Amino acid sequence: MSWVSRTRAKVHQESVRRVLPNMESVIIEEAMMLPQEAFNRLRKQYSFSLLLKIIRNYLKKARADIILGITADDLYAPQLNFISGQAELPG
Repeated sequence: MSWVSRTRAKVHQESVRRVLPNMESVIIEEAMMLPQEAFNRLRKQYSFSLLLKIIRNYLKKARADIILGITADDLYAPQLNFISGQAELPG
């Protein structure tokens, strides 16, 4: 699993603040490990669908309205070779 630097996280945080100026944003220092069961060995990518389930649970625990997850790992969604971003509403 790869990680995203704090510097890169801050850049994304500032982008979110420009779009949603009244929204509080916090960078969580602990890394969320990508589970091995989400890794597809044939594709050598992580399934975003499985990761989204984990993010939903984290969202409930964090009592947050929105979570922005950032990874340098390669993700895919059904019928797509890769994804560069995906969202779910509400969330």
